[in-house]
Amino acid sequence: RFTLKIILLIILRLFNILGKTDFKKKIFQTTVNHNNYVDIIKSFSNGLILSLNKEILEKIKRHSNEYTSNVLVTASYYNYASQIADYLGWDCIASFYNNDTNSFTHAYGSEKIRLIQDKYPINEVKYNFCISDSDIDIELCKLFEKSELFK
Repeated sequence: RFTLKIILLIILRLFNILGKTDFKKKIFQTTVNHNNYVDIIKSFSNGLILSLNKEILEKIKRHSNEYTSNVLVTASYYNYASQIADYLGWDCIASFYNNDTNSFTHAYGSEKIRLIQDKYPINEVKYNFCISDSDIDIELCKLFEKSELFK
């Protein structure tokens, strides 16, 4: 039943019947209730950690110093993104589901900018370097002294 629900959600997304944010919200709601959710997330995170792009990490390191706070900002789910950020020794801003308000925050586009500015007000923090793999982050990159898009 679990697999069928996931497949149905994927089909709805592929045919644009379900938008990106609603898709992520429904996938999260479905998967978080799976019996092995914690183990699945840990395994998935470990796989991502093993495949981190060393060249990009070195580039970030070159733009960092002892006063730098690096932040992983992603539209991916906080549940696994935070494990990657913890591994790197970084903070994390990511999409999340708030059970108390029954709402989903999708850290994407302008919402990503809002979340960063809420946590790190631009008048209190120097926005030094941003690197992204998505054109949707062009406006975000403009907030930083230096930025780079890679594909």
